[in-house]
Amino acid sequence: MYYITTYFDSKYLSRGLVLYNSLKKHSEEFKLYVLCLDEVVFDFFGRNAERYPDVIRLTLGEIEDADAELLAVKSNRNQAEYYFTLSPCLPLYVLKRFNLPHICSLDVDIMFFSSPAPIFDKLNLYSIIITAHDFIPALKSSEIFGTYNVSFQIFKNDSEGLECLQIWRKECINWCYDRLEDGKFADQKYLDSWPKNFSRILADNVPGAGAAPWNIEKYKITSQNGEVFLNKDKLIFFHYQGLRIINERLINHNLDSYKTNPRKIIMKEIYKPYIESLLSYKGDDSGIERLKSPERSSNLKYMIYEKDWFFFYQNKLFKKNFILKALNRILKVTNNLLTNGKNN
Repeated sequence: MYYITTYFDSKYLSRGLVLYNSLKKHSEEFKLYVLCLDEVVFDFFGRNAERYPDVIRLTLGEIEDADAELLAVKSNRNQAEYYFTLSPCLPLYVLKRFNLPHICSLDVDIMFFSSPAPIFDKLNLYSIIITAHDFIPALKSSEIFGTYNVSFQIFKNDSEGLECLQIWRKECINWCYDRLEDGKFADQKYLDSWPKNFSRILADNVPGAGAAPWNIEKYKITSQNGEVFLNKDKLIFFHYQGLRIINERLINHNLDSYKTNPRKIIMKEIYKPYIESLLSYKGDDSGIERLKSPERSSNLKYMIYEKDWFFFYQNKLFKKNFILKALNRILKVTNNLLTNGKNN
């Protein structure tokens, strides 16, 4: 049994459903403890309990009631910073309240491509598992914000796992802001010291895990029998950091922000399944994604969904096959007009 927790509001409900269904597809047994950040999410899982039987709903109020120090800092942080502060508080609360053997805390914008067993099996040897950014060389300077990414971490309910969470919680309560300051950055930079301070920690990514826009260029990506491989290892999960839904046909993949070329194999095998899954929830009674109020972005590299994936780039023309299809349509329309003119 895998015990997992995450948090999100209604704007990210579709991502939560994709995460859940990918776990359902690739995990025999799991429980997903969802911190519902608004009533829409809480009510959705209440109404649809039969469809999502492995979801346990939590509210921000109950966590704040159990942690007065967390609530006390709420007024001096913006919303994002307060959510960062939850990073250690949520898994610690879940571990204690439900007396679980372990808890995996992850970001909601993750999709599993194969079983997470190779990661969880490491708990036989380790009490703490964290995820390295593993930046491509061109992004090495980004390590100033943290060697490790707070997107996927596991803590055992033992002395070392609990000690780590308690120290991290105290640090985030004291300081957790969205800026670099005195060697700190949000909830993330604190993880840099963990490999030195804890003996039972796995700080190297399990093969197939930790894949994200900032490191996917490192891998040779292949697909065999419907499974995606990074080099010779099955892709376990991918973190879709930065992806934005503009509308049903326009998606900002944001890969160029991480100096990653949106190669056909990346888009077809990794991004297309995720975006199709996100868009499949349009029309659900949850009111998710709010497509009439698109998410703004200054990044102008987008994908267009039609029957395939196409891209256009800032200050460049449409991708060749998109141009050819567009020209072909224009020629057909022109030909029809000319034909009709002759007939008249």
